Amino acid sequence: MSDSNKRKRQAASKLTNPNNVGDVEVRSHREARERREKEAQEAQSRRRPDSTRLPSSIILSTRFGSVTVEDGDENKSDDAPTDKGARVSKKSQTKTELCGPKGNQKRQRRCLRCKTNEKFIVPEMTTLRRHIQACHPGAYNAWCKRNNFKSKLPAAVRAQKDAVKKQQSTLDDIVVERERFIPYSDARFQEAAEDWLIATDQSDSVGRVSLTCDAWQASNRDAYFAVTGHWIEGEIPGGELKMHSALFGFTQMKTAHDGARLGCALNRIVKRLGIGHKIGWITCDNASNNKMMLAHFEGLLNAQRFWKNVGDWDCETSHIRCLAHIINLATQAVLGAYSKTPHFNPGSIAPLEPDIGVSDDFESVRDVVGLIRCIAVKSRSSAKRNALLKELQEKDGVKIPRTLLVDMKVRWSSTYLMLKRAYELCKYINLFISEISMEETSVDKQNKLLNLRLSNREWERVKEFLGLLKHADQAQQAFSSETEPSLYNGLPALERLHKAWSSRAKKDKYEQYKPALKAGIAKIEEYYDKTSFSHAYTMAMILDPDSKTKYFQKHWGKDLELEVRDSAKQIFEERWTALNKSSTATPLAVSISKSRLDNDGSDDDSISESRAAVASSEQPWLKEYKKYVDGDDEREEGQSMVERWASNSRCLPTWASLARDYLPIMVSSVSSERAFSAAGITISKRRNRLKADIVEALQVLKYLLQKDLVYRTPPYISLWEIENEMIEDDDGSPDWVDIISDIEGDDGGSEI
Repeated sequence: MSDSNKRKRQAASKLTNPNNVGDVEVRSHREARERREKEAQEAQSRRRPDSTRLPSSIILSTRFGSVTVEDGDENKSDDAPTDKGARVSKKSQTKTELCGPKGNQKRQRRCLRCKTNEKFIVPEMTTLRRHIQACHPGAYNAWCKRNNFKSKLPAAVRAQKDAVKKQQSTLDDIVVERERFIPYSDARFQEAAEDWLIATDQSDSVGRVSLTCDAWQASNRDAYFAVTGHWIEGEIPGGELKMHSALFGFTQMKTAHDGARLGCALNRIVKRLGIGHKIGWITCDNASNNKMMLAHFEGLLNAQRFWKNVGDWDCETSHIRCLAHIINLATQAVLGAYSKTPHFNPGSIAPLEPDIGVSDDFESVRDVVGLIRCIAVKSRSSAKRNALLKELQEKDGVKIPRTLLVDMKVRWSSTYLMLKRAYELCKYINLFISEISMEETSVDKQNKLLNLRLSNREWERVKEFLGLLKHADQAQQAFSSETEPSLYNGLPALERLHKAWSSRAKKDKYEQYKPALKAGIAKIEEYYDKTSFSHAYTMAMILDPDSKTKYFQKHWGKDLELEVRDSAKQIFEERWTALNKSSTATPLAVSISKSRLDNDGSDDDSISESRAAVASSEQPWLKEYKKYVDGDDEREEGQSMVERWASNSRCLPTWASLARDYLPIMVSSVSSERAFSAAGITISKRRNRLKADIVEALQVLKYLLQKDLVYRTPPYISLWEIENEMIEDDDGSPDWVDIISDIEGDDGGSEI
């Protein structure tokens, strides 16, 4: 096709507005516009009568747009004079402006009510209502009142909604509460009885519940907070006492481990079990956030205050510091002063190298603790090296070969166990170092490995240092049980460790360990002074029938012993008064046994006896108090402390009540640590996506099964047979058989 035959293009005329009203208008657009104008005029012709018309210059919104109407002469303006009831031309009210964030053009209409300032408004429902509310509320409200029309202005709509909310109808006047009769069942009766016992503090079969708590991070980086409970259950007097322990909570901590959040977590667990009125003492480690945790828990617990005959819980006197943690801190202070080699960190890239310390008074000596730690890490670095060490033992005739241990800073006695295992395998370690050095091709690496071998003198130093750490291990083992009372061993164990290290620090043999021992002694003294805030330590020692106040007489001196006795006497008097509130019986005069504390040095025995009799009559609780403190009863061989108090609960009911409260107190948080060890088995790599509630349920159930706290009922068929057994009387019928006589006459009756 040639260029001359091509159709020439002509540029379309520019449109002046989006409605095509301008220089050029498309025919289809013009027809649509005329049709809309015609329909709008027809709609206006069918408008309501004048009596119901809107006020003048009110903008109405229709499906074809917005229109403005006048009503009366008062609505006439200078620029648009009209007759009464006449309509304002649509063209005079319309103008187009560019507006909107996207640059779109919207049609606007002029408000005839605004006379002083010409106002053009976008014909949208919300915009029109806001304009009327801002500029013409009076006219609009008058019209609404005259025509009984509910106002649609934004302020009026909000007021209507608020009024509906305030006048929300209830069912109180409609629904009549009827008396509901709950059918009786043994389960409902038991539940109601338990609620009544807890609310009125009538339960006397369970003493104070002592807690231990600690935080832990699992292998999948989830943090958990464990709470264990310890209590003695049994009736006093005359009942059998038994000590129990259970895992109360194993909740996941998804927030920071500060004191406030830990206190809230502890309060939720206690509130969930309903034992707030029974909380006694709480054992936790010496971290700074634990002190804030107990203070926050005190405020939450005392704020409830719906228990009768229960005083406020005090966080300062009820805080038992974990003595195992204190001993570990003292041990780490000794290690930090003696050995500069850091503990092994599996996540660290840098190799573990032993540190060589230099002293002014001694020749250059090597860090034997760091040397053994490096050897243990290298022996466990690969399966080949571990098998090599075991092979060397098997060649020497060892039936059960062992491997070396690696210590951890937070694990109790781990350094002592590492050194002990290395000293037991000392004859194989140097040979093991020689074997693995021969596998290296580099001379420097071979020399580094060979330098790890210990001389005989260094092994002797390992033995000496083991002797120092052994005292700390023995102190921790003294209260590692959670099934028997342990608090009475706390202070004596701590004092024995302090005495052992202090005496050795004065000997020339341990001169090179003197700075380390002083650091450990200072740490023990720091935390030992803090035990004086709670009387639970001394009361637990007095409640030991084998000791009573003998330990204080021997190690503390007479003045401190008298102070301990006075404190115990005050606690005993308060408990006796609480247990004998309803007692109106006249106390009997008792004979007081002679005690060295009651001996005032007078030669007149008659005066002393008379004074004792008067004091006994004025203080009826004094008889039972001195009967135990000044008595000579001791535990039988193989008898536990709880069993001893169960047998003495009739003759010493007040002391037995105190024993039921103080003996379950744990001196360390070992039960929480064991809960973490059990949880580490559950939260494995195969189960690292377990939800928090499932983990807690599994741990609690596991703990209950281990402690035999899951109550089992007999099989249903046996219970049914017992309950539904019907016995009929013998009516003389020949069908009856005398079973008893047959059994007695049968030789095999005993088997039946």
